Amino acid sequence: MEHHFKDKDFSGACLIKADMRGKDLTGANFYNANLHGTDFSHAHLKGANFIGANVQNAIFYHADLTDTLLER
Repeated sequence: MEHHFKDKDFSGACLIKADMRGKDLTGANFYNANLHGTDFSHAHLKGANFIGANVQNAIFYHADLTDTLLER
C-alpha cells in the first residue's frame, strides 16, 4: 500500500475514518474534505491544507503539523 502522498489533492474527498497513520502527506490539500474520525497518528502533514475540512474526531497523535493551514 502506498505510504507517500506528498502534494496529493484530496480536496472535497470523503475520507471518513480513513487510516492515514504514518503516511507522508507533506503539502497535501484536504480543502473541504470530510475527514471525520480519520487517524493521522505519526503522519507527516507539514504544509498541508485543512481549510474548510471536517476534522471532527480526527486523531493527530504525534503528527507533524508544522506550517499546516487550519481554519481559525
